[in-house]
Amino acid sequence: MLAGFAWLPTYRAQVCAAVVVAMAAPLSIVALVFVLAADRMTVTTAFVLLTLAVGVGTGLALWAIHRLLAPIDVAIETIDAFVDQRSLPKAEVTGSDEAAQLLRGVQSLVSRLKTQDERIRKLAERDELTGVYQRRAGRSLAQALIEGAPKRGRTVRLYYVDVDRFRAINELRGPGYGDVVLKAVGARLERAVGEDGVAIRWGGDEFVVLHVALPDALAAVADHVARPIVVKGFDLPVTVKIGRAETTSREPFESLVARAVAACGAPPPPEKFEPE
Repeated sequence: MLAGFAWLPTYRAQVCAAVVVAMAAPLSIVALVFVLAADRMTVTTAFVLLTLAVGVGTGLALWAIHRLLAPIDVAIETIDAFVDQRSLPKAEVTGSDEAAQLLRGVQSLVSRLKTQDERIRKLAERDELTGVYQRRAGRSLAQALIEGAPKRGRTVRLYYVDVDRFRAINELRGPGYGDVVLKAVGARLERAVGEDGVAIRWGGDEFVVLHVALPDALAAVADHVARPIVVKGFDLPVTVKIGRAETTSREPFESLVARAVAACGAPPPPEKFEPE
């Protein structure tokens, strides 16, 4: 409210004005009472009125300062929420004084930092070469998918994928071309699982793919994962060896990986379709 006065352009001026007005208003009323009823007023009464006026003025001054400090409190709360990784408080900022400018600046800075942190976090979770999840981040996400699958009546299937003849490809075309192959495999696996799974670079030319779906939707993903990949500049399609494991319970992710690794290279079992 005080920011609307042209003669109070600064935050310091507004604080001083709030204190002066808050103290002067009740004291002025008491002074008026003294003038009108001085002959009928005892010293005790005058002292009580003066004390009451000072108390009311102090209370009004503290209330006014509290209101003026509200933007700074919100700015501090915004910083604390960012540090503690909580949702940021919403506050409508009005006025153009220093406190409003400070709050706007803090909100803008924290918003940019939060966006940057989110971008850095996503980059840290992803494998720099292939774009699929790194091992640690992918493991956590995969276990969360496994935990939630039984509640939705879904089957969890995990594929351990090993690129065929990868060492020979590197020796024939060089390590740079091996990177091209890994990028192509990672992109294929990422598309295969979509939003219902996770693709992880497990190490070197090894990948782990976890997919959660109804039984009759698993075959399409299996075909997509196993299909040979045509890589530009390479005469033969790139193929992969696959080990498969699946569960309908909350089996530990590492246990599924171990079963899939053990099954790698063995003929896959036939698809079975069961009603929901």
